Amino acid sequence: MVVVVDTFEVQNNKKTEEQLKKGKVNYEVHSLTKGGDYLIEGNAANIVIERKEINDLFSSNHSGRLVKQMEKLRLEYPDHKKILLIEGNITSVVNRSMNRSKFSKTATVVNYPKNQFAILAKYSAEFVGIVNSIITTSEINIIQVASKWQTIILLKNLDEWANGDRKSGMKVSSEVKKVNRTADREVIDMILAIKGVGWIKAKSILKEYPSISKLVNYIENHTDAEIYKEFGENFGKHLIEVFRTEVTISDNM
Repeated sequence: MVVVVDTFEVQNNKKTEEQLKKGKVNYEVHSLTKGGDYLIEGNAANIVIERKEINDLFSSNHSGRLVKQMEKLRLEYPDHKKILLIEGNITSVVNRSMNRSKFSKTATVVNYPKNQFAILAKYSAEFVGIVNSIITTSEINIIQVASKWQTIILLKNLDEWANGDRKSGMKVSSEVKKVNRTADREVIDMILAIKGVGWIKAKSILKEYPSISKLVNYIENHTDAEIYKEFGENFGKHLIEVFRTEVTISDNM
């Protein structure tokens, strides 16, 4: 069987076909007018995939395009397994936003460590919001990969899986991570961005505050002394600085 690749996927990234060939993916290029970037129709399952680079995930969410694309997949492919494939991680978005904010007249630039943490918190919270919204309002499965190459590996394994090779499920799980795990990791990354906080400390905080919203809620509803007692003075001061300070971030992705 073949993986059908939407024409725009090839036109927008000249290296896509080169990578598909390198990954030994059996593919054809066609216009997927019903939506989606990849279509796999096998003997055992049918799968449609909408791929989003992490920057495009946020910009399409801001414009409202993401909701329309997910709804179109749901309506046009009622009998297919539907996947939103997120490519990349929030760190790249933060780095890009930091670089752009240096030249943006609309952004308030503060000291780098504090600003970096605030931006990471902003996008981490939005990421979790996007994931929760899609999971609770649609029939879309969400998978995140770190790179384009992992996307290629995933396509090959899903093609084999859709055609009855259930051993490929193990290959898929080793290459990608479900977003419910990813959301936890993004919170840990945010915590690790604070100077002096190590992996063990971050993990212990995550057990009590598994989402950014719970962390923010605690900061907003407790005194400085209570925060220092809960998190330690160093970490507590950073939390107070970030979540009680107005930081404007340019949304020009």
